[in-house]
Amino acid sequence: MVCEKIECSLVVIGGVGYNKKEDERRGENLKEDSRYIKTKYGDVYLEIEKIEGEKIAMIPRHFGERHVPPHKINYKALVSAAATFNAPVLSINSVGCMKNMPVGSFLIPNDFVDMTKTRENTFFNEKTVHTDMSDPYCKSVRDVLKNILDEKNIEYNEGIYVATEGPRFETKAEIRFYKNIGDAVGMTGVPEVVLAKEAGLCYASLCLITNYAAGIEENKILTIKEVTDEVEKSRKNIREIIPLLAKRLKNKNNCNCKKSLEENEI
Repeated sequence: MVCEKIECSLVVIGGVGYNKKEDERRGENLKEDSRYIKTKYGDVYLEIEKIEGEKIAMIPRHFGERHVPPHKINYKALVSAAATFNAPVLSINSVGCMKNMPVGSFLIPNDFVDMTKTRENTFFNEKTVHTDMSDPYCKSVRDVLKNILDEKNIEYNEGIYVATEGPRFETKAEIRFYKNIGDAVGMTGVPEVVLAKEAGLCYASLCLITNYAAGIEENKILTIKEVTDEVEKSRKNIREIIPLLAKRLKNKNNCNCKKSLEENEI
């Protein structure tokens, strides 16, 4: 799965709002390199940035000639590219809220429910491997992330991510059902988290709550504009969180992410 060795402190897989290269770099945020990583599943575009002295690999999830829709993203290639860095991975996702969490705050998922239908969701099609998913998101990365948000007084909750197929928004009836099993709903978290676990990556997600899901607010029509508006508002906070997370995760190996496949192959 590893194609070439590149040294970085952290890999960030970015969602809506990260599909275009930024022309402006401020302060110490310098783009050092942009490239395509070749993987057996396809080529992946990324940028290496230096943010407050830390080298960060930024992978735009929706990158393409046009914005790639969530059900058409090449998740196997993305995760394979992330694995080339031998570094922790932070996934940035946009989600709709189904519970009492304010728009503009963050959710750190500690579990997920997969309601997707047509996606390539495993690296293991030629052999039987039952990957342990009892702790799908790296606890070490989540703990450091929570500490940073606490210190910066940024509002967040923990909870369950419900992954849907998209690209349409969910119906009110679906949200009433999903609300019984989860806290927020999104379209890009799965199979990315599953593939990351199969690859033995220390992977966690930081979800921005961009809107309330269908039917939570009465007579409200969901639009992509409210999503992109919230992403833009949150950009400063996210850009401050990323280098702090990279610094604090250096040489941190007290997790079991690489052991998720042990004794699980038939």
